[in-house]
Amino acid sequence: MCYASFTKGTSALLSSVVAAANHYGVLDDLEARWAQDDPDFPDRAEARVRRVTTKAWRFIGEMEEISATFRAAGLPSGFHDAAAEIYRRIDGLEKQADIPSLNEVLARLLET
Repeated sequence: MCYASFTKGTSALLSSVVAAANHYGVLDDLEARWAQDDPDFPDRAEARVRRVTTKAWRFIGEMEEISATFRAAGLPSGFHDAAAEIYRRIDGLEKQADIPSLNEVLARLLET
C-alpha cells in the first residue's frame, strides 16, 4: 500500500498538474520551468501521464484501498480518493490501439 501510494499516487498528481496547467494556458511555461531543473523531465512527465492510462482501470481500486489504509492509520485519505477520481476519468483510454496522445488524456481529465 505504501509503495503504490507513492508511485501511482504521484502519477495521478502529475496528471492533475499537467491538466490544470493546460487548462490555464501555462503548460509551456511549466515545462520550461521543469526543464530548468531537469532537461528531460518534461518529456518524461508527458510519457508518464500518457502511459498511466494503460492501467487506470486497475488503479481506481488500488487508490480506494490506499485511502482506506491511510484512514485506518489515522492519516488523511483525501489525496488518494482524488487519485481514484483521476483514474476514473481516464479509464477506458487503454482500449485504444496506441497509447493516447497527451491532448486525449487532458481532454478526459478536464471533462466534468
